[in-house]
Amino acid sequence: MRLNFSDINVNESHTLATTALSSNHLQRVEIHIKDNLDKTFTLIALSGPNNQLPTKTLRQGPFYAMSHARSARTAINNELIRSGFKLTDDASIWEIKAQSEVNRIREIKEKNKMNYKFDPKDVYFDY
Repeated sequence: MRLNFSDINVNESHTLATTALSSNHLQRVEIHIKDNLDKTFTLIALSGPNNQLPTKTLRQGPFYAMSHARSARTAINNELIRSGFKLTDDASIWEIKAQSEVNRIREIKEKNKMNYKFDPKDVYFDY
């Protein structure tokens, strides 16, 4: 799968809109772009039977630019369409699950935050 960043309109608003796709077998895929609140974005893909809870969750990222996340979402959408899925205008039904996933990512990042400040005592023993 090749990402094409040139198909992104730079004047387009920074929308975090969700795309939803469905198949003839009543399967649904939702792809969410979520802001990690640290100037990065994560793609969260949820899939499962339509009108039920998602059975699979995949996360991709971090993306350091919104255009990269949108391009990745577009490429994934195109591959799903080639495999028989169709874009739908339905509202997101798994938004809460996607938000809980991004909250988990934020918590992990906060717990594992690193301190990059230099202190000479960390290097020299005779301080």
